[in-house]
Amino acid sequence: MTREELLKQALIEQAKAQQKNASSNKPKKKNTKIAGMARAVLQGLSFGTADEAEAALRSLMGDETYAENLSDIRSEIKDFAEKNPKTALGLELAGSLPTALAGGAGLARLGVKGAAKIAGLEGAAYAAGSAEGDAVDRAKAAAVGGVVGAGTGKLGDLVLPRASDAAKAMLKSGARLTPGQAVGGSIKKLEEAAVSIPVVGNIIESAQELAVKDFNRGAMNKALATIGKTVPKRLEGNDAFEFARNEIDKAYADIIPKLKISNLSDFQASLVQIIEDNADLPDSVNKQLRAKIDKSIGKRIKNGGFSGSDLKDIDSSFGQQAVEFIKSADPNQRQLGRALFDAQTALRKSLTAEDPDVAKQYGKVRMAFANLVPIQNAVVRSSLQGGVFTPSQLNTAIRSTDKSPNKIKVARGDAPMQELTQQAQQTLGRELGNSGTVDRGLAALALRNPAAAALYGIPAAAATGLIYSNPIGRGVGRGAVQLPSLLTRSAAPALGAATATAEPTLEQLRLLEERFR
Repeated sequence: MTREELLKQALIEQAKAQQKNASSNKPKKKNTKIAGMARAVLQGLSFGTADEAEAALRSLMGDETYAENLSDIRSEIKDFAEKNPKTALGLELAGSLPTALAGGAGLARLGVKGAAKIAGLEGAAYAAGSAEGDAVDRAKAAAVGGVVGAGTGKLGDLVLPRASDAAKAMLKSGARLTPGQAVGGSIKKLEEAAVSIPVVGNIIESAQELAVKDFNRGAMNKALATIGKTVPKRLEGNDAFEFARNEIDKAYADIIPKLKISNLSDFQASLVQIIEDNADLPDSVNKQLRAKIDKSIGKRIKNGGFSGSDLKDIDSSFGQQAVEFIKSADPNQRQLGRALFDAQTALRKSLTAEDPDVAKQYGKVRMAFANLVPIQNAVVRSSLQGGVFTPSQLNTAIRSTDKSPNKIKVARGDAPMQELTQQAQQTLGRELGNSGTVDRGLAALALRNPAAAALYGIPAAAATGLIYSNPIGRGVGRGAVQLPSLLTRSAAPALGAATATAEPTLEQLRLLEERFR
């Protein structure tokens, strides 16, 4: 090498040394623990993209390029995670929860259903945002994150308690569900078993019965929806039904004078059929039924039909008499009341409207009445319980009032009120009974040792009442039993991303080397 070449090489080496010294003397940014904690939270909140956003912002405000800033930030994030692994993971996981929840709600609104699908999509997005490298690297990470996220979300959905779709529908309708009714499964069975515990059981059972009353009111409100009415919250049982029935009767009273009977012969045949269907009544009651129908119709038929005002009077007569008989303690009188309701139903089904606007309004009123018919049947069946019916009683009423061939509407699942009743049965239907053994045991204890019974009863009642006897307590209870499932589903995207972007530690690499040495 010539002298000139040696001198040139020396100058190059000197320049490199100066550049290295200048770089080493460059003041380092202080990476405090608070900054590291904040970055961990923001990484979770942004699904792994906060580092890139920070790098872009710093490149606009400083001298370094986006790539240089991103390299520094990621280096600092890794340094913090190595020194504080539990803190970094916990904070990023916590930061991701709000985004996972909001994203899940947004996906659900777009039609994406199921914990696995939502967690999988979010896991893929989180992993792609957290990954380093080019588009191919991010795509690979997204695939892994999506699979792990979906698997974690599905596992939590299957194993941990959560509110079913039926329970969500019941809550939306206004039912104040207990924690067990909300999540079902083993939690519901434990709650039902606790009904047998003295004092505690009475409080739980009262809360469960409250949900059944809410279901009754919700069913009636669904029937009234087409005419824009709702049952006041203070009403329940027979009083709630009477309100609903009166509202529909008022709507009919307004619309019937504008209607006419489409086929008088068919209507008369329906009345004859009702009398024949009730031939099992005692002769005196059967004659009473005939007399009531004859009196309601009387001599009102003119020119092969009825006037609007006469139709209104006939409808009102059938309905009022039916309500009176249905309240009787005598089963024959209650059957007479049901027969008169059937006569009113036959009249309403035979009506038709010629004016399009009247026909549209009549359709809404008729829909309300059709939905109320099975409820009316269920209220009659539950007369000994004050008209508060169970989902099972309404389901039986739906089947009995389905007059389609071979009950095809029930078979298809589209009979009036059927969907709501199925949801209520899944949510409110009891799986265990109360034998009463423990209640009798406490009664005996109270007689023998009142002080001991009080010592048990007062704290037990206070603790149970906090959850079951007020709306806040029920809400907290429902949230508490669903919290593990909610956290697992929400954490699934972060776990998917962590799996997809995880790098082996030095210790893991050493062990791997020893294994294959």
